Parts: sequence; C-alpha cells; structure tokens
Amino acid sequence: MKYFLEHNGKKYSDKDLIDAFYQLGIKRGDILCVHTELFKFGIPLLSRNEFL
Repeated sequence: MKYFLEHNGKKYSDKDLIDAFYQLGIKRGDILCVHTELFKFGIPLLSRNEFL
C-alpha cells in the first residue's frame, strides 16, 4: 500500500479513498467525475509519474 496524500499529520492511501467512497454509497461500476486538483486535499506524497 502506498500513501499518496498527507493532511493534518495523517497519511492516506488508495484504500482510504476507496473506503470513503463506499461510506458515501458509491459502489463498483458507478461512474465518478473526480476533480483534477485532488491534491488540494493535502500534501502529495508521490511524484506525478507515480500518481498517474
């Protein structure tokens, strides 16, 4: 598991993001429009190439 974002001293991974989607009622197969400035939520921990 790679952490990709840090906010208020807590690191977040892809699993954290997926868990948050499930808590919102979003499920596999749903279509989402994700804002391109995801890193406004915190400090990026991966390089651009690693993230993409």
